[in-house]
Amino acid sequence: MNGEIFQVEGDGSCLFNSIAVHILHASNKKLTKKNIREKAKLLRKKAVMFLEKKIKEKNESFLEILGGTINSNKSTLEKAKNYINLMKKRNTWGTQIEIIALQEYIHELGFKRIEVYNAETKHVIKNMKTANNPNATKGIIKIVLNEVNTGGCHYNSILEYSKSSKRSSSKRSSIKLNT
Repeated sequence: MNGEIFQVEGDGSCLFNSIAVHILHASNKKLTKKNIREKAKLLRKKAVMFLEKKIKEKNESFLEILGGTINSNKSTLEKAKNYINLMKKRNTWGTQIEIIALQEYIHELGFKRIEVYNAETKHVIKNMKTANNPNATKGIIKIVLNEVNTGGCHYNSILEYSKSSKRSSSKRSSIKLNT
Protein backbone atom coordinates (compact mmCIF):
# COMPACT_ATOMS: atom_id res chain seq x y z
CA MET A 1 0.00 0.00 0.00
CA ASN A 2 1.26 3.40 -0.84
CA GLY A 3 0.28 6.51 1.00
CA GLU A 4 1.55 9.72 2.41
CA ILE A 5 2.41 10.58 5.97
CA PHE A 6 0.63 13.70 7.14
CA GLN A 7 2.78 15.24 9.88
CA VAL A 8 0.68 16.28 12.89
CA GLU A 9 1.63 18.65 15.64
CA GLY A 10 3.71 17.20 18.47
CA ASP A 11 1.62 18.75 21.21
CA GLY A 12 0.84 15.73 23.40
CA SER A 13 -2.30 15.01 21.37
CA CYS A 14 -0.58 13.46 18.35
CA LEU A 15 -2.53 10.17 18.61
CA PHE A 16 -5.83 12.03 18.56
CA ASN A 17 -4.57 14.52 15.94
CA SER A 18 -3.47 11.72 13.60
CA ILE A 19 -6.83 9.94 13.85
CA ALA A 20 -8.61 13.29 13.43
CA VAL A 21 -6.69 13.98 10.20
CA HIS A 22 -7.81 10.64 8.78
CA ILE A 23 -11.47 11.22 9.73
CA LEU A 24 -11.46 14.73 8.26
CA HIS A 25 -9.71 13.54 5.09
CA ALA A 26 -12.25 10.72 4.62
CA SER A 27 -15.04 13.29 5.02
CA ASN A 28 -13.43 15.65 2.47
CA LYS A 29 -13.02 18.30 5.18
CA LYS A 30 -10.15 20.77 5.13
CA LEU A 31 -7.13 19.72 7.16
CA THR A 32 -6.75 23.01 9.01
CA LYS A 33 -5.16 23.27 12.44
CA LYS A 34 -8.52 24.36 13.87
CA ASN A 35 -10.45 21.44 12.33
CA ILE A 36 -7.83 18.93 13.44
CA ARG A 37 -7.77 20.27 17.01
CA GLU A 38 -11.57 20.28 17.29
CA LYS A 39 -11.85 16.68 16.05
CA ALA A 40 -8.91 15.59 18.25
CA LYS A 41 -10.61 17.16 21.28
CA LEU A 42 -13.77 15.17 20.52
CA LEU A 43 -11.75 11.95 20.08
CA ARG A 44 -10.02 12.46 23.44
CA LYS A 45 -13.41 13.07 25.05
CA LYS A 46 -14.85 9.89 23.48
CA ALA A 47 -11.86 7.83 24.70
CA VAL A 48 -12.15 9.24 28.24
CA MET A 49 -15.90 8.59 28.32
CA PHE A 50 -15.33 4.97 27.29
CA LEU A 51 -12.66 4.48 29.95
CA GLU A 52 -14.82 6.14 32.63
CA LYS A 53 -17.62 3.75 31.70
CA LYS A 54 -15.28 0.78 32.14
CA ILE A 55 -14.25 2.07 35.57
CA LYS A 56 -17.89 2.54 36.64
CA GLU A 57 -18.62 -1.01 35.49
CA LYS A 58 -15.64 -2.09 37.59
CA ASN A 59 -14.22 -3.88 34.54
CA GLU A 60 -11.25 -5.69 36.09
CA SER A 61 -9.19 -5.78 32.88
CA PHE A 62 -9.41 -2.03 32.37
CA LEU A 63 -8.91 -1.28 36.07
CA GLU A 64 -5.69 -3.33 36.05
CA ILE A 65 -4.43 -1.76 32.81
CA LEU A 66 -5.25 1.82 33.85
CA GLY A 67 -4.21 1.34 37.47
CA GLY A 68 -0.94 -0.25 36.41
CA THR A 69 0.13 2.86 34.52
CA ILE A 70 0.51 4.96 37.67
CA ASN A 71 3.11 4.10 40.29
CA SER A 72 1.71 4.84 43.76
CA ASN A 73 0.44 3.18 46.92
CA LYS A 74 -3.20 3.95 46.06
CA SER A 75 -5.79 1.31 45.20
CA THR A 76 -6.14 0.13 41.62
CA LEU A 77 -9.46 2.00 41.37
CA GLU A 78 -7.89 5.27 42.58
CA LYS A 79 -4.95 4.88 40.22
CA ALA A 80 -7.34 4.20 37.32
CA LYS A 81 -9.27 7.39 38.20
CA ASN A 82 -5.97 9.31 38.31
CA TYR A 83 -5.12 7.98 34.85
CA ILE A 84 -8.47 9.22 33.54
CA ASN A 85 -7.87 12.67 35.05
CA LEU A 86 -4.48 12.83 33.33
CA MET A 87 -6.00 11.72 30.02
CA LYS A 88 -8.51 14.57 30.16
CA LYS A 89 -5.63 17.03 29.77
CA ARG A 90 -4.88 18.07 26.21
CA ASN A 91 -1.15 17.45 26.44
CA THR A 92 -1.34 13.88 27.81
CA TRP A 93 -0.09 11.31 25.30
CA GLY A 94 -2.54 8.74 24.03
CA THR A 95 -1.54 5.09 23.92
CA GLN A 96 -2.82 1.68 22.87
CA ILE A 97 -5.43 1.97 25.64
CA GLU A 98 -6.99 5.01 23.96
CA ILE A 99 -6.89 3.30 20.56
CA ILE A 100 -8.94 0.46 22.05
CA ALA A 101 -11.22 2.99 23.75
CA LEU A 102 -11.92 4.64 20.37
CA GLN A 103 -12.87 1.42 18.59
CA GLU A 104 -16.61 1.74 19.24
CA TYR A 105 -16.71 5.38 18.10
CA ILE A 106 -14.64 4.68 14.98
CA HIS A 107 -17.05 1.87 14.08
CA GLU A 108 -20.02 4.24 14.58
CA LEU A 109 -18.40 6.56 12.03
CA GLY A 110 -18.26 3.66 9.57
CA PHE A 111 -14.53 2.93 9.61
CA LYS A 112 -13.27 -0.65 9.39
CA ARG A 113 -10.60 -0.38 12.13
CA ILE A 114 -7.50 1.49 13.33
CA GLU A 115 -4.05 0.14 12.50
CA VAL A 116 -0.76 1.46 13.86
CA TYR A 117 2.38 1.00 11.76
CA ASN A 118 5.99 1.05 12.87
CA ALA A 119 7.62 4.05 11.13
CA GLU A 120 10.92 2.20 10.75
CA THR A 121 9.74 -1.25 9.54
CA LYS A 122 6.50 -0.09 7.84
CA HIS A 123 4.69 -3.12 9.35
CA VAL A 124 1.52 -3.11 11.47
CA ILE A 125 2.48 -3.23 15.13
CA LYS A 126 1.13 -6.45 16.61
CA ASN A 127 -1.71 -5.78 19.06
CA MET A 128 -1.95 -2.12 18.03
CA LYS A 129 -5.05 -2.38 15.92
CA THR A 130 -8.73 -2.55 16.71
CA ALA A 131 -11.23 -5.24 15.76
CA ASN A 132 -12.88 -5.15 12.33
CA ASN A 133 -16.21 -3.45 11.82
CA PRO A 134 -18.24 -5.91 9.69
CA ASN A 135 -20.56 -3.07 8.60
CA ALA A 136 -17.81 -0.65 7.57
CA THR A 137 -18.57 1.79 4.79
CA LYS A 138 -15.18 3.51 5.06
CA GLY A 139 -11.63 2.24 5.03
CA ILE A 140 -9.01 1.63 7.68
CA ILE A 141 -7.59 4.48 9.76
CA LYS A 142 -3.84 4.04 9.38
CA ILE A 143 -1.43 5.85 11.62
CA VAL A 144 2.31 5.52 12.06
CA LEU A 145 4.26 5.50 15.34
CA ASN A 146 7.84 6.72 15.36
CA GLU A 147 10.68 5.29 17.46
CA VAL A 148 8.76 2.13 18.41
CA ASN A 149 11.88 0.37 19.71
CA THR A 150 12.41 3.08 22.32
CA GLY A 151 8.81 3.22 23.53
CA GLY A 152 7.25 5.24 20.71
CA CYS A 153 7.14 8.99 20.82
CA HIS A 154 4.99 10.45 18.03
CA TYR A 155 2.05 9.45 15.84
CA ASN A 156 1.29 10.74 12.35
CA SER A 157 -1.54 9.98 9.96
CA ILE A 158 -1.16 7.88 6.81
CA LEU A 159 -3.41 9.06 4.00
CA GLU A 160 -4.10 7.34 0.71
CA TYR A 161 -4.47 9.46 -2.39
CA SER A 162 -5.49 8.72 -5.93
CA LYS A 163 -2.79 9.40 -8.51
CA SER A 164 -4.75 12.35 -9.83
CA SER A 165 -5.23 14.13 -6.50
CA LYS A 166 -3.28 17.27 -5.74
CA ARG A 167 -0.78 16.83 -2.93
CA SER A 168 0.95 20.11 -2.39
CA SER A 169 1.25 20.17 1.39
CA SER A 170 4.63 20.48 3.08
CA LYS A 171 3.20 18.34 5.90
CA ARG A 172 3.20 15.22 3.69
CA SER A 173 5.84 12.68 2.71
CA SER A 174 5.49 9.39 0.80
CA ILE A 175 5.42 5.99 2.50
CA LYS A 176 5.16 2.41 1.22
CA LEU A 177 3.75 0.08 3.88
CA ASN A 178 4.51 -3.61 4.23
CA THR A 179 1.07 -5.16 4.67
